[in-house]
Amino acid sequence: MQPAPPVTILFHHLEKTAGTTVRSILQRNAQLGHYDFFSFINRFNKLQFQTVTHRLDTLISQGPSALKGLRLAVEIH
Repeated sequence: MQPAPPVTILFHHLEKTAGTTVRSILQRNAQLGHYDFFSFINRFNKLQFQTVTHRLDTLISQGPSALKGLRLAVEIH
């Protein structure tokens, strides 16, 4: 079995454009372990945002090869 390819999803949730459906699909796939999912909806969670940005900064500082295994989905509302 081959390793899963890297994935990075940045989803800007616009109202009345099936965003809730997209979020539920992203959440379901995250529960199945396909990637880590962070959702920023109706409130800004500073700690959660810092977790995402720190993870990305750390990977970027390690060079391009570190980003190959990145599996992350982020929703911004």
